[in-house]
Amino acid sequence: MSYGKINSYLSGLNFHVKFLGTDASPFKNEKTDFSDGEAIYCKWDKIVCKPIEIKVSFDEAAFIDRIVVNSGERGAYTCVYLTDKIGQKLAVHRSETNCNIAAKNVELEAAVITDGFSIVLEGNYFDLDVLSVDIYGNVGEDSCLFPIPRKASYGNYIPTSTFSTLFYNTETSKKASYILKEKYFEKTGIELIRSLTDSASIIFIEDNSLSANAYRLSIKNDRAEIFASDERGFVIAVEAFIKLTNENGVRTAEIEDIPAHPFRGVHMYLPAIHQLEFTKKFIKELISPMGYNVVIIEVAAGMIFDSHPKINEVVADAISKAKKGIWPTFPHSTVAEGEALSKQTVRELVSYIKSFGIEVVPEIQSLGHVPFMTFTYPEIAELGEDETIEKTDTRVEDA
Repeated sequence: MSYGKINSYLSGLNFHVKFLGTDASPFKNEKTDFSDGEAIYCKWDKIVCKPIEIKVSFDEAAFIDRIVVNSGERGAYTCVYLTDKIGQKLAVHRSETNCNIAAKNVELEAAVITDGFSIVLEGNYFDLDVLSVDIYGNVGEDSCLFPIPRKASYGNYIPTSTFSTLFYNTETSKKASYILKEKYFEKTGIELIRSLTDSASIIFIEDNSLSANAYRLSIKNDRAEIFASDERGFVIAVEAFIKLTNENGVRTAEIEDIPAHPFRGVHMYLPAIHQLEFTKKFIKELISPMGYNVVIIEVAAGMIFDSHPKINEVVADAISKAKKGIWPTFPHSTVAEGEALSKQTVRELVSYIKSFGIEVVPEIQSLGHVPFMTFTYPEIAELGEDETIEKTDTRVEDA
């Protein structure tokens, strides 16, 4: 089957409700499934702050993408989390302080291959009220791609030599074509040659009916067609093509995918000089294939300030002394590891990330979060009425 809700496809699916860490059930006659359409419901006085575990098991391992806990109007929780079979947490959904979880449909991302997991519900003198547990993923066939596409069907493998030429005729697909050429050569040793006609074995087709970052991929017989409306969509499609390529050949497939979230970002520090090559590999081998579309880079004092070089000098000295144990750890000392990258080096890194169709957002701290400035120039720090510059430790974050 294709990706979707798989409750009815899981053989031997069983729900076992108990107090966490015990074999005791909060019910006299334990309810073990949702087959009759009734909720798992229990009054608060039977629970009394004890976490409730819904232990889910099935006969054969399946890929579990996410779990959705659908709650009724009578229950309330402060925390719902997902664990694997040995109790390690996979996902957590927690309420704000002194509040209950407002959402009645709590989604927990799993991304595991397993034959069982547990859902734990925590509350303070609240009723337990669960209408259903929806399980999404794949069962009955191998999952070729991750993240899992909305629609996908797979066939046999065809030789990698089937693909030797590629065609694109828009700026939108140019970056993706470069990535495909590089990664396909790395995997197969075959150099794809650009064709000037759409009779090539791989063609890029701009389809403006597709939403941002969405794509369609068709691999069959001796041809692959890649559809998208923007740069990132084409690149994500190319990453899928590469994932379908291995020692057996290229797997035929019909795939349609639309990202679940428009913003899929990762936050990272500006790397140290010796980390630049690793950072590029991190972007190429993980961030791009996983479908992220934004990288947020925290700058702090990790880039040279041409107009105020004293900041870089003083911060580097402070971090050096902290590493020797002379001073306490300096805030944000992991940004570039105390080094100061040139603007040209930063520009080249940003350009590399953008070559994957990924947006780069610089993180510049707000004025209440700039110890690298206040430590260098303590006179600019805002002090309370009973404070003096001498009393203020400007090395403390947010001082």
